[in-house]
Amino acid sequence: MTALGLADAIQYCGNGGYNLDAANMLRQQQAEIESLKKELALQRLSDIGQAIEEGELQALVKSFFEDYLDYQEESDSGRVFNPIHVSCTRVMMTKPLGELLNRMKELSGAKE
Repeated sequence: MTALGLADAIQYCGNGGYNLDAANMLRQQQAEIESLKKELALQRLSDIGQAIEEGELQALVKSFFEDYLDYQEESDSGRVFNPIHVSCTRVMMTKPLGELLNRMKELSGAKE
């Protein structure tokens, strides 16, 4: 049962003024909860927007490439390789994925 359903049940279960007051209080609290949920959602969107504006997303994407995908090691035999890579098991998606990653790298300002 929801708070509003409970409020309706309380309101109609007796003739006393207390029941009406309790039902109205439940309705007010439910409305406040809904208002707070909306406010929290808007705050989260605002935080995301602010992080994007401050360049956090760009910095994270840049780090993704420079610190992970472009990271290189050298084997005992002298062969240089990238130990971390993104792979795709769908042949038709390999080229678009590569293009997407290249564009993300370009936009982030990661080193070539």
